[in-house]
This record gives sequence, structure tokens and C-alpha cells, in this order.
Amino acid sequence: TNARRWLIELGKALDVAGVAEGMVAEGERMVVEQCRRKGFDLFSLSRLSTAIVADATVGIPIVRLAVEDLEMVPALVSLRSSGKAAEGLLGNELRDLRLSPNVVYHTDLYRVRKSLAEMRPKTVFGSNIERHAAEGLDGIDYVFQLINPIQRFRMIDREYFGYTGILNIFESIQNDFWDRYRSKRKRYEARW
Repeated sequence: TNARRWLIELGKALDVAGVAEGMVAEGERMVVEQCRRKGFDLFSLSRLSTAIVADATVGIPIVRLAVEDLEMVPALVSLRSSGKAAEGLLGNELRDLRLSPNVVYHTDLYRVRKSLAEMRPKTVFGSNIERHAAEGLDGIDYVFQLINPIQRFRMIDREYFGYTGILNIFESIQNDFWDRYRSKRKRYEARW
């Protein structure tokens, strides 16, 4: 994964490859242990088509996370902000993963909604904005809110880097997965 690759490259650059490999082994053990303990349901996400809508700094790493860790198939990668360097990085990632999704650069809400309506992926990695854009489109079952703005206030200042970051992302995905079954109808009246 991204964390493993980064730590191993950093270990080589600092001439402490053994320490880096130990950190990788410990981090991967921690992630697997937590996922087993919490019962993370990876099977229901396997082979689902997905759309990734984010800026380049978050969207490009999510491509590899979705493919390698979650076993999903990106059908659409839509980047809000990207330069030539980011476009090159995304191209390298897609070639390395042997993927050919529909790619849209410098996207806006209209183009996102239009692309989602055309592609009809089963899941979307995006923000609260994409959650609203996907509403009413048949076939989109889940919208995972990983990118700002996020509807839930408790997501502020959490790690998204390294192995703790992977667990935070998995937790957010699992919460959004189960929120799908929660009623959207208000069941109470305010007293004031």
C-alpha cells in the first residue's frame, strides 16, 4: 500500500531499511488485528465499481487504496484541482495498477453529477457535496465521505496518513456503509 511504499523508500533514503521494515510489519499487523476485531466488512465492497471525486492530494492515493486494500474497481476519477505534475502522477498510478477509468481534471459539481449519471458507479468516494450530487441517481448505493467538506463534525483533525490513517479511513467507510440503512425520516419534534 501507500504507507508501506513510503516507509520503505524513506528507510532506504535514511539508510535504516531494517527499522522501516519493522515499522511496516507492526503497522500492517495493527491494521489487520483492528479490522478483524471490529469486523470490517470488506467482502461487500469487493469488485464494486467506484467513483473518486477529490483534489489531487487525496484522490490519487485513494485510487490505490480502493484497488489494493478494498478490492474495488474505479470507473471514474474526477480531480477538482490538479496540475501537470498531478496528472502525471495519476497517469503513473493508473498504468501501474493497469486501470483505465474515465478521468476528469478540473471538475466542478455539474460535471461530477453528469459523470455520475453516465457511469452509475455503485460507490462514490467524495465529500458531502458528492453525497448530495448522487442523491436521486439510481444505482449509487454508497457515498463514502472522506474529503472535505464532511457532514460529520467529528472527522476534523484526524490522521489520514500511515497505518492509523488507514484505520481512520476504514472507520469512516464502515460508518457510511451502515448509515445507508439508517432512516432519513425525522422521528421527533423539537420542544422549542
